[in-house]
Amino acid sequence: MPYVPPSRTPLVPADAMDSIADAYESVCGGEIPARLLLTLTAQSALETARWTSMWCWNFGNIRGSGDAGWTSFQAGEIIDGKSVTLPPGVDNKFAAYSDRLAGARGFVSFLCTASHPPAPNRFQGAIDAALRGDLAGYVHGLKAGGYFTAEEGTYFRAEQSCESWLERLPEAHAWAKEIL
Repeated sequence: MPYVPPSRTPLVPADAMDSIADAYESVCGGEIPARLLLTLTAQSALETARWTSMWCWNFGNIRGSGDAGWTSFQAGEIIDGKSVTLPPGVDNKFAAYSDRLAGARGFVSFLCTASHPPAPNRFQGAIDAALRGDLAGYVHGLKAGGYFTAEEGTYFRAEQSCESWLERLPEAHAWAKEIL
């Protein structure tokens, strides 16, 4: 896959929500449950600084390659309990997508089908927890599957904050009523 120069691809929340909902229908079939839409949208907001620092349509800072190739940018990680800044380069690859819908499909596919060896279905527990409205279980399932390197409690609080923020947005009211 080719290298794609990093470019910011910001979104407004309504476009992010719509993209994730459309991607779920495309990847999984059927309409996305409102609770799962809230959780996945909040996670995308968390991973991309509320879509102001989304790079190459990557909704979840997923590493590897996307349909357009890969990109690289300076990124922070927690390695052996220490905060580390990784410089751009081939050892710091992130998936790059051709447009927002391809990026949303990549994000939904990565989390909801999770058929990425060596641990097939590694996020199924997280998705099941999200469907039950169990945010702590969702974050725990992500951590267990290796999605993030931060401390679990810190990530949980950030995810919870993003969900609360989304629930207060005017465009969220239609589907939030199904959840609240």
